[in-house]
Amino acid sequence: ASGISELKTFWVGELPIVEEKEPNSDFKTPQAIPLNVTVAGVVDNEDQDFFVIEAKTGQRITAEIEAMRLGEAPLDPYLAILDENRFELTTNDDSALLRQDSVVSILAPKDGQYIIQLRDSAFGGSGNSYYRLHVGTFPRPRVVFPLGGQVGQTVALQYIGDVGGPIT
Repeated sequence: ASGISELKTFWVGELPIVEEKEPNSDFKTPQAIPLNVTVAGVVDNEDQDFFVIEAKTGQRITAEIEAMRLGEAPLDPYLAILDENRFELTTNDDSALLRQDSVVSILAPKDGQYIIQLRDSAFGGSGNSYYRLHVGTFPRPRVVFPLGGQVGQTVALQYIGDVGGPIT
């Protein structure tokens, strides 16, 4: 009756949603999640979220976050995949593909548990710093080559930058 409502966005994905559950702010007590899910959560000020998954040798583990792209309160994410001994296997703060949102991917070096660490890069955050963390076995190349072709011709493309190698 008083005019246009407030503009809001909503996000639809192909993976089932798992809600982040506290306490998961300590490496020793991560939240267990299955592979191929999207975790919906919030990073409060000075908060870290840890998630544990199980993987087999050679299995791809990819974690990609939507945070800045959500357009809510600023959250400049930092992601890492760690082994059971807290050794960092890969980390990412900013990415050329996703700008301030992060993406990490590895091929599991052995059977076991792997911990995904998520935090604000400057340990900021707030009650409105929402994120969608996609964790799974999906490939995540960073670029396609060539970047174009002639109209009317078929072009063979390669996706480059995935930990499993180029995808034709």
